[in-house]
Amino acid sequence: MARLLALVRVALQAGAPGRYALQAAIAAVHADAATWAETYRREIVALYGLLEVRWGSPVVALNRAVAIGLADGPAAGLRARYEQALQLTAVPAAAAGSAVRVADSHSPSAARRVLKTALHEYGRRASGT
Repeated sequence: MARLLALVRVALQAGAPGRYALQAAIAAVHADAATWAETYRREIVALYGLLEVRWGSPVVALNRAVAIGLADGPAAGLRARYEQALQLTAVPAAAAGSAVRVADSHSPSAARRVLKTALHEYGRRASGT
């Protein structure tokens, strides 16, 4: 494990790290923790942020939102995900804002329902049905 961590550090310090170096760093942070609870989640969030800049994809964005949720709580993770959904699907801002407000009230399941309804309505309007 020590050798793996040393290789990851070298890859990250060799200039602008590529997507594979960043993915290896994320895996190394997970592997370096003695327990799930001891995982340094803020570092994982930061690494996913860099990965999103270097190689943005919906999967990376989702993983970053999950990491935010694990680091800062479910409402923060849902807020990050809803902001992504707003950008990716052009959900009306009012609907996404409602979901964020519901998430802030510590009701993730209600926030999911609000966003799901908004996405359904957006899809219905976009298809003209």
